[in-house]
Amino acid sequence: MLLVLVGCTPAGNAPTPYATRTLSAPGIVASPTIDLQTSEELYGSESGYTGNVGQSDLTAASLPSRGVLPPAAATLEGADDSVDAASSVNITLVDGSLWHGDLYSPLPGLQPDPTVRVPGVLLVASDRVGWGLLPAQLQINGLAALVVDAPANAIDLVTVLESLSEVGNVDPGRLALISADTSIPVSLAGCDLSGLCDAIVLLSPMDADTTLVESLSAQPMWIAAANSDGQSYPVALSYMTIGSNVTFTEYNTGQGTGLLTNEGVIEDIVTWLNDILAGQ
Repeated sequence: MLLVLVGCTPAGNAPTPYATRTLSAPGIVASPTIDLQTSEELYGSESGYTGNVGQSDLTAASLPSRGVLPPAAATLEGADDSVDAASSVNITLVDGSLWHGDLYSPLPGLQPDPTVRVPGVLLVASDRVGWGLLPAQLQINGLAALVVDAPANAIDLVTVLESLSEVGNVDPGRLALISADTSIPVSLAGCDLSGLCDAIVLLSPMDADTTLVESLSAQPMWIAAANSDGQSYPVALSYMTIGSNVTFTEYNTGQGTGLLTNEGVIEDIVTWLNDILAGQ
């Protein structure tokens, strides 16, 4: 019996004297080119985006997880750049949107030691222009004050607090909150969530629910209401009974930031904050 074995190799698969490899998957294709632009390039200079370092500069260092940027100066046409004026600032919220505010930094000539960090005070109300001379008085007395409209939720309030704590000359271990009327619930929720509020001032609280006040009862609180205000006066009295750290002061007229029109209110707030924060 004759057995014949025949092997046939196609011309394209001719054996080579060395090992060879071929790709069994599609070749790697370059990713599409992404055009990176600053916020000003994307939205235009009239949108309020300035491209300042720390906010929308693509060369700025990356932030750690949940890191927050300090307020960035906002370029506003006609703004007063004098040393004793407030600086218009933008704060980047978690969703990337900007929240506007006014930053009153301590006056250089009034700081005994410019290298020492100063307490920071966040003022929150439904309308940030209603604070009158209070932010300037805080500034004159050596405190940094950030004035903002009330954010929509506690998460954004936490971001604003953390942003204030990142200001170069602010002591993050000595932060206070001043809030008025309808902005008080979201302000207290932000303090409770962040644990950053070392002192709290409430003007004309209206929310009868004392849950957040009880949660923050370990923090010193200064509460004020007008005895002619039938809505907030009973609520303020109920807050006063929660803990020994609550100081209650009543005035004759006004509600919320309107209480500041009473003689001596601004001085009372500044003095109380200085006493509380100086001891921490």
